[in-house]
Order: sequence, then structure tokens, then C-alpha cells
Amino acid sequence: MRLFELLFIVTTVVLLGGITFKLESLKQYKKIILSAEIVVLILSLVVDGYRWQLLPVYVLSFVINLVLLLSKNKTCIKKNSTIKVILKVASTIVVTVAVLAPFYMFPIFNFPVPTGQYKVGTKSIMLTKNKNQLTEKDMMIQFYYPADKESSKKADYSTDIEALRHELARTQGMPNIVTGHLKYIKTHSYLDAKVVSDKKFPLLIFSHGMTLYNRQNTFQLEELASHGYVIAAVNYTKDSANTLFPTKEYVPYEEKELTLDYLDTHNLEWQSDATFVLDTLLNEKNIEFDSVLNQVETEKIGAFGHSYGGATSTHLLIEDARVKAAINMDGGFYGQEIKPGDIKKPFMLMNASDTMRNMQEGTDPLFEECLIRNDHVNQPGVYKLLLPNTDHGSFIDLAGFSPLVAVKDANYKKTFDTINQLSLGFFDKNLKGENQKAVDDYLKERSQIKVDRY
Repeated sequence: MRLFELLFIVTTVVLLGGITFKLESLKQYKKIILSAEIVVLILSLVVDGYRWQLLPVYVLSFVINLVLLLSKNKTCIKKNSTIKVILKVASTIVVTVAVLAPFYMFPIFNFPVPTGQYKVGTKSIMLTKNKNQLTEKDMMIQFYYPADKESSKKADYSTDIEALRHELARTQGMPNIVTGHLKYIKTHSYLDAKVVSDKKFPLLIFSHGMTLYNRQNTFQLEELASHGYVIAAVNYTKDSANTLFPTKEYVPYEEKELTLDYLDTHNLEWQSDATFVLDTLLNEKNIEFDSVLNQVETEKIGAFGHSYGGATSTHLLIEDARVKAAINMDGGFYGQEIKPGDIKKPFMLMNASDTMRNMQEGTDPLFEECLIRNDHVNQPGVYKLLLPNTDHGSFIDLAGFSPLVAVKDANYKKTFDTINQLSLGFFDKNLKGENQKAVDDYLKERSQIKVDRY
């Protein structure tokens, strides 16, 4: 909650109490009080901006000011009975809770401050696959990287937050109005900041979930970058909530029937897209002319993703010799069949407790198949984790969107910290050769996380 929003709410609630208990001082100084309330309201709208969660407070403020305006300046001292006082206190509390409820249900959430030694820079580039062919495809990549110093501007959560929030409302089945507060989310990344130039860093390819977007794990992307990783977050055109190009044209999610056959076949295209991105980023000419790519340690490459992007990351690990380690966050294993012995390199699977419950209950044929495939990765060297009090959405930024859509006892801040600790420790060990016991030590201290290590 921002400063003038808070001030406006406090003054409105105080006035509500004054009206309820008929404080004579309100009538005596009503012109000053009305003026102050209006000034605070204007400052709130101008400085902090309008958001729909304040609508009940706006209405309450209008009613209070109208009552004050119409009240007469007569002094009338009347003693209230104990019962009346209790009823007035109770009614004031009820009204206050009612008008503040939207702030709890749809808060403006904050990302954790990155804990690494580096500032975080970010920039976007557009790549064109199969140029001048019938299958030509433009793709947007968002880089997160260790920055030498802060730039003058913090990066927005999205280059077109209005387009993103409208498409998220459509693809996630939410009323359009409830996504309005997403535009107030602040990042810790600096736009086009200068990359650290005296050291090389591992490269990580991040793949988002179907219908989502490449910045969906900003909490994690910023944390990894601050600890010395360059991350290329791929936006899969027509499969993401939206893709915004430098021309300001954006391509929304293209509706499709997500059957098992489609998901298996289509994941091959995602794998091809991710491989194309990796090929392009490691091209010597691109490395030579791009300051960020110039700092990549090309022998140390990892992949990670959520949901459908998690499946893509898994297959990158299996199929691409350049990818040395991978993490799948609650992703079903779509694509080609994973056979015994396919996973020969470090791999971590994080399952959500609610997703596992759905798979085990088998209420949907898709979940039944996902459970079978989940066991296909029970191979030597694999970490398989079950995170408590989590669902499929717990692994992305939108976990902080509203407690109404969270599972029981969910705490998105703790989950974000768990994901960050595990992913950082895993990549540090397997790409940098550092912090060899970080993951095991972390898991030993948290017995509530179910661990299967093969």
C-alpha cells in the first residue's frame, strides 16, 4: 500500500468513527476537514494512481463528506448507553473491514530483493526463426544479467502492462477488472544497464508455461542474475499470453484444444524454438557484437522452466549436449517419451503438492497420464521434490496475485524463497562447481519437503 493511499484510508476511517459517534468537533471544523479529505484524495489519485480496490473507500468517503456537508452546526450532547456504544464500535469495525477487504484479496505484491552481489540488468531482443521461409517466426527474448551499475531507469514489469493484463484475464479466466493492479508491480531490474565485463557467467534458458509469459518468474530470474547468471527468458509466440514486438505490435495467445496428442506434438516445436534460441545466442558473430552475450561462459549452460516450459527444459537436457543441467517446475512430461537411461545429467523436478494430489486422484485422464510419466524420470542422479502447500501457480509471480486462488496454508513468499534457494544451489553446484552441499543442507533443514533422490 502506497503512502497517500494509506493516508486517505486512515483519514476516511477516522471520519467514519467521528460520524458514527457524532463528534461535535467534526461539525465545527467541517470545512477544514472536508478540504483536507479532498486534498488527500487528490494526492492519492495523482501520485499513487487509481486502482479499483479503493472503490469502496471512495464511496465511503463520498457518503461521509455528504453527511458532514448536510449536517447542521448545532451542539447536542447526548449520552449513549453501553449497548449503543458497542453497536457503534462493531458497525464501524464491520464497515472498515468491508471497505479494506479488496486490499487483502487483491494486494500489490512485491518481489523479494535479490540477495546476490550484483545489480540486475535487463534488456530485450527479437530473433527471427526460419527467416524468409513460410514457417518464419519472430520471437522475443528477455535477458536478465549481472549489471556493473544501476541505470537511470528501473524496468517495468511489462513493456505493455495493459495488453498483458487483458490477455491474462482472458487466458486465465479472470474478470478483466481484477488484473488492474498488476501495473503497479515494481521490479528490481535496471533497463539496459551495463553488464559486468570483467567476468564470464553461465547461461540459463528459461521457458514459461503455456498461456503465460517470459517474465512470469521475475522473482527467480532476478535472484539468479544477481548471483552471476545470464538468463535468456524465451517468449513462445502465439503460446504465451501475449508477445510484444519492438514495433509495438503484439500477438496474443492463439486458442487451441490442449489434448494430450496436441501437447506431445507441439512440445517438439517448443524444443526446436529453444534450440534455435540457444544456437543464435552462441553464434560467434552475435557474441562478438552483443555485450551481454560476450560475458557468457559458453561451456556452462543450463535450462529451467515451469509447466509446459518445464517439459521443454527437460528435453533440452536430454537432447542437447550443450545443456549441462536442468530444472522442471511442476511440468508434465509432454513431448517424446522419456526412457530409462535418458537422463544422464543433473536434473531436478519440483512438484506441487496440489498437482500431485490431482494426479494421484486421477479425476482427469490427462492427470493420470502425467502421473505415469512423472515416474519415468526416476533415474540415477535425479532430485525429485514435493513442495508442501503449493499448487501449479505457486511457482510463478502470480502466486502473490490473490490469496483467493491459493491452496490452504499457502505462503507465496516462503515458496519463492524455497524455489530460489533450490534453483540457485542446484545451478551453482552443477554449472559453477560451487556450493556443493547447498541443496542437501537446505533440504535437511526442511523436513516438510518430501525428497526422492535417485
